[in-house]
Amino acid sequence: MSTVADSPEDDGDRRAAASGDTAPARTVAAEFEARIHAWEQEAEEREMAQTRHECGEFVQQAMTLLGAAHPLTQRLRVSHAMLGFDQPGGVANAERVIGEAVKHLGETHPTVRDARALLAMVKSTGGT
Repeated sequence: MSTVADSPEDDGDRRAAASGDTAPARTVAAEFEARIHAWEQEAEEREMAQTRHECGEFVQQAMTLLGAAHPLTQRLRVSHAMLGFDQPGGVANAERVIGEAVKHLGETHPTVRDARALLAMVKSTGGT
């Protein structure tokens, strides 16, 4: 798990991370991931536009709390892009975001692999 290199933690947490103690970083990531998981469990109660909007908000929070390279940030970015595949330029945007995720996560990471499979299905049904 990567550390919270770009997070706005307080000076104590920043010093702990600098000294090699990644416990504060892990705590921030774990708490944020728990919020995401709870939100995902409520998906049936939301309209697609609301889901897309809220996912975008989570992406911004992840960028601030965890940094751009964190696996959870990358998963949220890919999810947000995939939620917008039906928008103008959505497939191209999803391809770009997945390509960026490859740089951080690698070709075989489940986020990348699953997104590519879903994108291939979208394209096979006429999505552009």
